[in-house]
Amino acid sequence: MKINLTWITRKRTAEFVYSLSSFLSNCKNKSNVECVFCVDDDDYETLETIKRIHPMIVQTGIDYKVITTERFGYFHIYKYQNLIAEQTDGDVIIYVSDDMFCSTSGWDEILVDSVLPHLNEPLLIMTQPVEDRGKFWPTMPSINRKWFEITKRVSTWTGSDVYLAWLAQDAGIKVIKPDYEVHQLSRFYSNEKDNWSIIDETHEEGRGRAIKGGPGNENLLVKGGKEGKDYQQDLNNLLNWRNNEKNS
Repeated sequence: MKINLTWITRKRTAEFVYSLSSFLSNCKNKSNVECVFCVDDDDYETLETIKRIHPMIVQTGIDYKVITTERFGYFHIYKYQNLIAEQTDGDVIIYVSDDMFCSTSGWDEILVDSVLPHLNEPLLIMTQPVEDRGKFWPTMPSINRKWFEITKRVSTWTGSDVYLAWLAQDAGIKVIKPDYEVHQLSRFYSNEKDNWSIIDETHEEGRGRAIKGGPGNENLLVKGGKEGKDYQQDLNNLLNWRNNEKNS
């Protein structure tokens, strides 16, 4: 089973490298993992950082690829997610935030054991940071390739985690919860006025407002609601797949 472990990041090189290192150092079967870094074409800091850490990544035995794109920004983060799914071929696609780090040795084996028996059906993989395990949506969203083959995209909303959770619930799609430990820094400090976050472009566009509960936060989650045509199209595709499976 091939795992696409992916990051969408902009000018947060220290956080990104630490996040990446935590997953690589705790990975047991590195031949099963391909890392994917989706970077804006004007983000020279991150692109240069990837060049600098290239020898270290290669030494781990992990394959990786870099996807460069025009800048969509935080509000259109789903465009990055869709692009990654289109340009990869893993059985599972995991979207890691650049402030997340993994603490469990063998997380990949836990993931494979949980997911492998169900690859022939669409799956929502609820990989939750410890701080978010009480939520109904996956703040580290993951789907399998079968899901993408059916819907032809990951999401059309900024809040892809909520979008995917709703689809899984409404279409009766299996939800897998692999039990490995991930933490997210923004959750650690979400109640502190002066949290860890650097006031950068990404922070101002979305994550910062989400932490502070500032104005415009409602626009970061969903647009169109469940009545939106994109949501209904994805839901119908998943329901049709289920009905066809029942009748086959």
